Amino acid sequence: MFDIVLASHNGERFLKEQLDSIFLDKNLPYINCVIIIDDASSDNTLNIIHDFQKQTNRIQLHSLTGTPIGPASAFNYGLQKTNSDWIMLCDQDDIWHSEKILNTVKYIDKKRLKCQQNHLIFSDVLLVDSTGQQLNKTYSRFKEIPEHWYSRFENLLQQNVVSGCATTVSKALLRAALPIPDEAYMHDWWIVLFASAFGEIHKLDREYVYYRQHEKNTIGARKRLGLKAILNFFSEWTRFKNSVEKIIAQAAKFKTSTNYNNGLLEALINIPNENYYKRLLMVSNYKLRRSTKLASFIYLLVLMNL
Repeated sequence: MFDIVLASHNGERFLKEQLDSIFLDKNLPYINCVIIIDDASSDNTLNIIHDFQKQTNRIQLHSLTGTPIGPASAFNYGLQKTNSDWIMLCDQDDIWHSEKILNTVKYIDKKRLKCQQNHLIFSDVLLVDSTGQQLNKTYSRFKEIPEHWYSRFENLLQQNVVSGCATTVSKALLRAALPIPDEAYMHDWWIVLFASAFGEIHKLDREYVYYRQHEKNTIGARKRLGLKAILNFFSEWTRFKNSVEKIIAQAAKFKTSTNYNNGLLEALINIPNENYYKRLLMVSNYKLRRSTKLASFIYLLVLMNL
């Protein structure tokens, strides 16, 4: 049985379609509870959730009030409410493939995965526009991510390629990773690091989430290194620099939380404290990189100038 943890915030535009895709008759035997953390919505989101609660007793709603706490904190809150063997993360604005839950069950059974062990299962996602029309690209193809990037901790430490909205985690992994600290770049990235360092990451062979692209995506699939980035160099440089600093802060917190021993982890944490020459040595001795050559070049440029 699965718990599904969903964070909502002013999601009236897309939430009903997402919940409809979850509560298909074929999915009901596998759903224990859909835990929804509503992050102080001020639109019709709560009414949509209440309408679904009238149709099923499998929705557990936690409605937060006051100043919104953001998606990472909302997921952190919701993930601590589950005690299911397997947990799926869910965004409010996507659409689930009708076979997502069933084929995840089949994969777990086929591989004989145990919830008492640290397992993370994910798939690539199909990009769709705000109306749900397919854009004929997966996230990985759009971002030019190598097929097996996810298989190395060193890669994931620097660039997460596992979308939380397409992720299933075991009870054991979730217990190991929680609570998610403030230093985490995002909730899903933090969990992925634990899975890579202390468990196993499994990739399904097809896409099971329609990943909706619209103007209010928290992360989204955007190419940030094209002509627009060149024309807005200084703002993009600041954004990229802030991102790298958050990656380093997350790495430092991971180290102190786990005492995990990894050379690249140590190098990444220490780079801001080293002189230019030592940074050059670190860059040459460790695989400090991103998934594309251009992104790697800018990433290394930032690391040399922190």
